[in-house]
Amino acid sequence: MATKNTPYGTETLPEGIISTKSDFEMRSLSGHEEKNRNKPKNLLAFAVGIKQKENFLSSDFAVILFHYDGILDEWREFEWNQRAIHDLGVDNFNTERYLSIVKEEGLEISQPALSPKSTEWHHQLTLRQQGKRVHRRIDEKVGNMSCENFTHPPCTGFVEMMAPVFSKASWRCAWHMIQNDLVHAWGLDFELGYCVQIDPNT
Repeated sequence: MATKNTPYGTETLPEGIISTKSDFEMRSLSGHEEKNRNKPKNLLAFAVGIKQKENFLSSDFAVILFHYDGILDEWREFEWNQRAIHDLGVDNFNTERYLSIVKEEGLEISQPALSPKSTEWHHQLTLRQQGKRVHRRIDEKVGNMSCENFTHPPCTGFVEMMAPVFSKASWRCAWHMIQNDLVHAWGLDFELGYCVQIDPNT
């Protein structure tokens, strides 16, 4: 039950994971802090094609690029490219089919699988697996870690902060973790499990 100090929807969160105040400095829930980085104070968002590439200079802007031609690799030469946010291709995504699977499987938090051909993946569990419409665990390696007998994210029940889909109840909880000092969401995907009651072994 929510109290004065615990907003409705946050009952499952560990003590200290949310704060009533913020100093507006970015922090990581994973504990990995970026040191001595100039924090951009401006946002630059553009719909771009590869022909506009030569018009961009390194800057002190946070950058969002919407690639209408689907060409991302040729932007990698820029120093700021790794910090930029690039759009997701949704050419093969069927919204109605996805939502029907979410409802049938009772998924509180989920994400569309990424194409195995994608160059922008970080965790193997997020890649589409042939012949499976839902996958909750992986037995292969994630980075240097073997997932064979591991029962925690990112080996099981992992949803990356790339394109998450929330039920109303889980969003009510997750919303309270998305604070002004967590705008980049690093580490937040490892904490989303607190917002759903799941068996990590499934």
